[in-house]
Amino acid sequence: PCSRLAPGWRRLRVTRATGATTGRRDVYYVFKDPNSSRRVKLRSFCDVVRYLGEAEERDGMRAEDFDFCHTSYCNDVVVEARKSTCPTLAAPDPAAVPQLQLAPLTR
Repeated sequence: PCSRLAPGWRRLRVTRATGATTGRRDVYYVFKDPNSSRRVKLRSFCDVVRYLGEAEERDGMRAEDFDFCHTSYCNDVVVEARKSTCPTLAAPDPAAVPQLQLAPLTR
């Protein structure tokens, strides 16, 4: 099926690369206004409700145009997630960690 996307909107399906839910997909809607630097990223239907506010339509999209289920649509942009390039922190060597010397408590 094809979702109806107004000009400037993209539907992204992103595969998670790390964590306990590796391999699962997230759906995002992204809008880039061609006349300004304004950019909107909606991650859930709650975001849609906040974005629309009291308006029935905004930037050419209505609430029923957003579908966050993980099925494929013909105009999806599929993004295969990459593993983080951030260095991982190794556990410190216990011998290199200074030990605290605690004095006995006195009353």
